[in-house]
Amino acid sequence: MQFQIRAHDVHVDDATRDYAEAKSGKAVQKILGSGGQRVDVEFTQQGHSGAQEHRVAVHLYVPHSKPHVVTVNDPDMRAAIDVAADKIGRAVRRATNRKRDRARK
Repeated sequence: MQFQIRAHDVHVDDATRDYAEAKSGKAVQKILGSGGQRVDVEFTQQGHSGAQEHRVAVHLYVPHSKPHVVTVNDPDMRAAIDVAADKIGRAVRRATNRKRDRARK
């Protein structure tokens, strides 16, 4: 599995990068296994100096499937990573269940 982590207008330290890679990788590998997937995690900061929110976008590219994209806004970056990992896991599980159900018909 390939990971690409990008940060726009915000500094992301190595611990946060490792945390994002571990959380999103675990959510995807639990369902799809280790294959030819690519996961892009994008960090941006929105808002003005008084009320800033971190935006975490996770893009999952699976061969022979359309990409899955999840976006989460939260004041706490780690909380946004947790929610995004949960959402991408649910999206992948839903897509694999749909694919399996269509094959059964």
